[in-house]
Amino acid sequence: MFIYKFLLRKKTKFIAYIHNWNYEHNDILHKIIKFCIKNFYKYFDKIITVSYENEIMLKSKFNLKNLQVIYNPIDIETWLNMANQESWELNNLKEIYKNNLVFLNIWRLTYQKWQSELIKAFKKINNFNKNTKLIIIWKWELESDLKKLVKELELENEVLFLGRQSNVFQYIKYCNFFILSSIWESFWQVLVEALSLNKIVISTDCKAGPREILSPELKLNDEISYPYLGKYWVLSDKNISSKTLFETINFVIKNEEKLKDKYSNWIEWAKNFDILNITKIYKDLYRL
Repeated sequence: MFIYKFLLRKKTKFIAYIHNWNYEHNDILHKIIKFCIKNFYKYFDKIITVSYENEIMLKSKFNLKNLQVIYNPIDIETWLNMANQESWELNNLKEIYKNNLVFLNIWRLTYQKWQSELIKAFKKINNFNKNTKLIIIWKWELESDLKKLVKELELENEVLFLGRQSNVFQYIKYCNFFILSSIWESFWQVLVEALSLNKIVISTDCKAGPREILSPELKLNDEISYPYLGKYWVLSDKNISSKTLFETINFVIKNEEKLKDKYSNWIEWAKNFDILNITKIYKDLYRL
């Protein structure tokens, strides 16, 4: 890298991008990534990461100095238009949305997203409120395991797996609650998607991203009690389990109307992540 910079006489800016640094992985791919970050990234003019929690982890692990946080850009106008483009698949679910409290979870069916604990928590909710449904959108390696769990818990009619969907915004639009159950993240863009559509959002207080999106009033190392009513919806315990998720979801259900009065400016906050604002930051960056 430094040879390239010398040959180009520093006329070209070298900018790297690290979307997610997951310190829990130790396979061969992540060992290679660690080696590259440790030995080459210090030569970049700037390293972009997508959350302040990620920035802290990268500084601590690799002693990098040239970091800058730029959040992922979103396109609110496009999302709102897509939310109104209802497909026949959605029309088949209209009765479910109409007659039930619908919980929605979107993204890969993998260990990181911990949908297994979400399903167990939903079972407790469904025990005392039969008019509840959990919709899970996406696929991945744990799909068969999660479907097996649903069968064991006798929730086959209550938990719906919709697979990959080209337009998730129509489903977000009609759900009652959007839930993120991950045990780690980087910057979880789907939280902003849900906020931009004025949805009730519940997220685990995992590293990294959810606290910065839902509770920007907090410092990253602040100790808090759960459920925590952030400036933009609710954080569930970072020590994630079906019990803590159930307690948070149950709290929000019981206080839904009161909480709706408290939270009214979600889309205004989401606009901070809009692509026009983020593009201005990148333009300034490339003028280094």
